[in-house]
Amino acid sequence: MLLGQQSSGNLRLLTAISGCIGFALGLFWMATWHVNIETAQALSGTVQYPPENAFYYYHLKLWTLLTQVPALLLKLGADERILSLIMSGSLGAVSFVALSLCTFALCRNLALSILSPVFLLALFLGGGPDSPVYPIFLMGTHHTFGVAGRGIALLTLALFGTGRLRAALFLLGLAPAIHPTWGAWGMGVAFISLAWGGFLTLKNLKVYGPWLVAGVASASCSFFYQLHIARNLPSVSPEEQSQYFRAILGSFDVHRDSAPLFHPGVYLTIFSVFISLLMLSCYRKDFDMYGCFLLRAMVVSGALSLVGVALTWFPNKVPEILLICMPGRFINLSILASSALILGLMGRYWHLPLVRALILFHLLYVPFNWFIVPFFTNNKYGWRLEHWREIIVVGTLFLALRIAKTIASKGLMQPHYNWNEARSGSRFNLGLGAALVLMLIGLSWPPLLDKSHHLSPFHPQRSDVLSAASNG
Repeated sequence: MLLGQQSSGNLRLLTAISGCIGFALGLFWMATWHVNIETAQALSGTVQYPPENAFYYYHLKLWTLLTQVPALLLKLGADERILSLIMSGSLGAVSFVALSLCTFALCRNLALSILSPVFLLALFLGGGPDSPVYPIFLMGTHHTFGVAGRGIALLTLALFGTGRLRAALFLLGLAPAIHPTWGAWGMGVAFISLAWGGFLTLKNLKVYGPWLVAGVASASCSFFYQLHIARNLPSVSPEEQSQYFRAILGSFDVHRDSAPLFHPGVYLTIFSVFISLLMLSCYRKDFDMYGCFLLRAMVVSGALSLVGVALTWFPNKVPEILLICMPGRFINLSILASSALILGLMGRYWHLPLVRALILFHLLYVPFNWFIVPFFTNNKYGWRLEHWREIIVVGTLFLALRIAKTIASKGLMQPHYNWNEARSGSRFNLGLGAALVLMLIGLSWPPLLDKSHHLSPFHPQRSDVLSAASNG
């Protein structure tokens, strides 16, 4: 099957609006200092380190365009504060565009797609979603590398999902130069999803392959430049490296601890995998080939990330190269995309009145749960409908409505309906949907989780100095 480009009118408008909103929020409201600027200072010589300082070795060996480009700008006279402000806005823009495109890939609804990242940011301000291993941020944090890497990985998959194949393939090849681990993850998920959909044909490779080659070539130039910078550093034997790594792992590292299996983030990932599988198996004709690619990508990324969470329980049996990649972190992509996924799926059936009511409830969840309830109850009951439960409840109701429509359209409840003449697999699909609904209702039942697993609010850090600078 030959892939083709999607019409670009609404897509360009969506990218521009969502990117501007994300950049403005990151720049004027959630600006902060960024760790990549610290490494850029070392690379540019702006800050001098003792030649045998271990942290200086780290700066010289850290490969990413997020330090190389700012280092060049510092050499040209740029100010560290201005670069941090630009980085704050850029993280917001990447996160917002990626989430908007994920929603748009499924529903093609411009308004819902613009609201999608705004809604998710509001959820963050209220205390969710959460991850079992690694914190999730959209912006407003100095953890620049992880936020940028995950955002680029999700943006790449979203570009595939909206039919922007040339941009997606170029970014797919370039992504390892932004974050090697997340870049490799995105590349693996994309190729598995393309192979699953039957798109890895020789004809497609001839048409679109050069864009991937261009991205890989750009990343390779960045990599060899970093090797040139670190060419005079002393070498350490693999055995000694392993000793240091195991010592850090056992005494200091918290990002590679055993991840809790009964955690809201795990439930959300299971939910996104199953609902994507159900839509692919029962309602694939409701989506174009690009939307189906995104659903496959959510299945692949979610399923593999659950394996990564399981691997955190066996640190002594897992190869060190996998532990270095923090296998538990990859579940964050599914957790982050779950809200955009649900909103996009519901938006696809906007023509159904009950689905529109469900979307309205979903969008009103944040003001209702975090403002209206505490105001009228004075929070005396301590009641909160956590984000992960709201997603499961809304998703379950959506599935019930979609299955009910299927039953009604097929006339399954009519006395004259001949089940023996049913289309092959229809009863299986309905049974699968019913079983999934029951399972999701069970997962959303409050007694399943101990209070220690509940989500807790957090407040993104911001710099008053940077905020004043951005406003002035």
